[in-house]
Amino acid sequence: MWFGSSTAVELVPSDRVRPLHFFENSPLVQGNNMAVSIVFDGVLDPEKLHRSLEGLVKRKGWERLGGRLRKNASGNIEWHIPTEFTAERPAITFSHVDHNMPASSHPAASKIPRPSDRPAVVSDPDDLEEMAWGPGYTPGGISDYLTADRPVLGLRVNSFTDITIATLQWQHVAFDALGMQYVVEGWNEMLWGDEDDIPDPCEMDPDPFDALAKGTRPTTEEHVLDKTRVGLGGMLKWGLGYGVDMLLRAKENRMVCVPQTYWQAQLDKALKELREEAAANGEDVSKVFLTENDVLTAWIMRCVITPLDMSPDRPVNISIAMSLRKAFENDLIPPSSERPYVGNAFGWANILLKASDITTKPLSYVARQVRRAINEQGTRAQHEAYFALVRQHGMGLPIVIFGDGNMAQVGLSNWSKAGLFDLDFSPALKSGSGPCRPAYVQENHGPIKPVDGFFILGKDEKGNYWTSACKLKGQWDKFQEQLDKDFEVVNYIFEYTYDILQGLTSVIFISMFIGMQCVGLLIPIVYRKTVRACRQAESLDDTTNGQVKFSPELRLWYAMLGPAVMIPVSLFWLGWTANPSISIWSAILAAFLFGFGITGVFISTYLYIIDSYEVYSASALTFVSLVRYFAAGGMTVVGIPWYENMGVSHTLTILACISVLLVPIPYLLYFCGHHLRAKSKYAVSWE
Repeated sequence: MWFGSSTAVELVPSDRVRPLHFFENSPLVQGNNMAVSIVFDGVLDPEKLHRSLEGLVKRKGWERLGGRLRKNASGNIEWHIPTEFTAERPAITFSHVDHNMPASSHPAASKIPRPSDRPAVVSDPDDLEEMAWGPGYTPGGISDYLTADRPVLGLRVNSFTDITIATLQWQHVAFDALGMQYVVEGWNEMLWGDEDDIPDPCEMDPDPFDALAKGTRPTTEEHVLDKTRVGLGGMLKWGLGYGVDMLLRAKENRMVCVPQTYWQAQLDKALKELREEAAANGEDVSKVFLTENDVLTAWIMRCVITPLDMSPDRPVNISIAMSLRKAFENDLIPPSSERPYVGNAFGWANILLKASDITTKPLSYVARQVRRAINEQGTRAQHEAYFALVRQHGMGLPIVIFGDGNMAQVGLSNWSKAGLFDLDFSPALKSGSGPCRPAYVQENHGPIKPVDGFFILGKDEKGNYWTSACKLKGQWDKFQEQLDKDFEVVNYIFEYTYDILQGLTSVIFISMFIGMQCVGLLIPIVYRKTVRACRQAESLDDTTNGQVKFSPELRLWYAMLGPAVMIPVSLFWLGWTANPSISIWSAILAAFLFGFGITGVFISTYLYIIDSYEVYSASALTFVSLVRYFAAGGMTVVGIPWYENMGVSHTLTILACISVLLVPIPYLLYFCGHHLRAKSKYAVSWE
C-alpha cells in the first residue's frame, strides 16, 4: 500500500506546507529510513498499539509526524502536513501480521536472541528485516516518501502466540534518537490513558536552530579540534577509502549483548584506576567521573581496533553523536521537560587517539578521553564553533572531519536515553497483567549503512546492554575472536580482576610453566624407587638374563607424589581466590600448582601405559590420545557455555569436583594394577 508507486502524488490544497529545516535538509538523515523493532514477551492487542500511537500523532503539536514529503516546482523537498487525518489519509501507516504460531516455529522470529552471560555476538538483525519493513521492501531513503501519500511515521506489528514485535518505522527527517524518546514516551502514556501528562512539543516553525544553521550570531571561541581538521587532500584520501568500504564492499550486520556483570566490572575497574591515579597526583578523587556508556564506548573501540593489527601510530577518530537539546535549552528551545523538541538536533564529539592508545593502554584511559571530549565539546559555545566549521567546510553535510586522511573512524550513536527498554505496554496485553517491558530491541536502517557505525540501543531490565553495527564481511568473526580471547579463563581472571593489561596476561602462564618444570624434582625420588625395585627383583629371580623386570606401577609415583592431588586443589584455589581483595600472587600460585599437577599426571599416565603394554604400547597410546581429543573437543563446545551460565568460580568448582573423583585412580592402580594386567592378554604380567 505504502511502497512501490513511482508516479507523482496529487497535492492536497488544505495541507500545511513548510520547507525542511536545517537538520532535516541533509543527506545524512534523508538517506536513512529507520525501523526499530521492540519485542515483548506477551501477546499484545495490535489495535490498542495502533490507536494509541495514532492518537498521539493527532494531538496538537504532534501532527508533523503524520506529515507527507513532497518536492516543489523548484525540486526542493517540503513538508505537507494534513490539517485533518482521515481513514483515507491516516496519521500513521499501520500493518499487522498474525503468524498464529510460537516464535520458535518461525524461521526468522526463532532467531531473536536472548541475553548472554558474557559479551557475545548474538544475532544478525537483518534476519528480522522483512518482518520489520514488510515483504519485498528495501529501504530507498527519502525517495520512498516522495512518490506515495505516506506519513513519515508508521507502525508494523507481528503477532505470535507467545510474543509481539512492534516496529516503529520512520524517515529520519522526522526525528533523531532523542526525538524518538519523546515519541515512545508519549505512546506509552497514551496506552495507559495518561494523555494529560503528555507535553506539547516545541514549536517547529520557524526553525528553532536557524541561528545555528546560518550563523547569525558570532561564535565566542574556537573549536578545540580546529587545528586537526582534515584538509581537502586528506578528505579525498579518507573519503575514497571509506566510500569504497561503505558502498562497494560486502558488509554484515550483527547484534552484541554485553551483560551487566561484565560491563559493571569494567566500570568499577576503570573508576578504581582513575581514582588511584588522581590520589597519586594529589587531585580531588571525588571529581573522578565516568558513565556506563563511557566505558562501553571504550570497550567497543578496543574490540574493533585490536583485531585489525593496525600500525601503533595510525590515527583513530571516535565520532560520538550528541543531542544539542541540553546545550541550547532556554536559548533556542525550551526545556525538554516542558516542551520537548521532537525533531533532529544533533552534533558530534570527536576523540582523536593513536591505535596503540586503544590496544595497549587501560580501558580507563580511553573512557576518560571519551568523557573529556563529551564535556569539552558538548557546550553551547563548542557546538556553535563546530557548526561555524560546518558552514565553512561541511561540503553540504552537517559534519566536519577531524584527524587525517589515513585514519580509521568508528561512529557511535547512543540511544540509551531514549528509554526503549523502559516502556511498559501492559495495558495492551490480551491476557495476564504487567509489567510488560521489552525483552529485546533492534534497529534496521537503510540504504546508507556506515561501516563501524555502532548503535548503543540501551540497557534491558536485567542490565544487559545491546549494541549493533555493520562491519566489513569477515570482521565480525575477528570481533568475536577478540571477545573469546578476553574471556579465556586466565586472561579473564588476571586482566579484569587484577587490572593486568591484556598484553601482560600471557606472562602469567610463566607460573604454570615453572610448575610444569618442577615435576622434574620428582625424578630423583622415582629413580631411587625404581633402582631399589630392580635390585629387589634381581635378587629374587636369577633367570632374567640381565633383563630386570619391575612393576609398571612404579611409574604411578609421578602422579602419587602430589600432582594428582594438586589438580583439584589448584582448581578450587583459582576459582575461589580470584578476587581483587585477595593478592594476585594467590591466583598465580594456583596456576603454578595446576601446571605441576597436570604435567605429573600426564607423564605418569604415558609411562605407565608404555611399560604395561610394551610392544602394544603404540596402539594403547593411540587409543588414549583419541579419547583425550574427544574429551577436549567436547569441552570446546560445552566449556564456554559453562562459564557463561555459571561464572568462573562455579565452573572451576565443578571441574575440581570431577578431579577429586579421579584422584584415587593412581593409588588404586598402584595396589591393584597388577591384577588388572593379569586379566589382559596384551598387558605384561608376571603373575
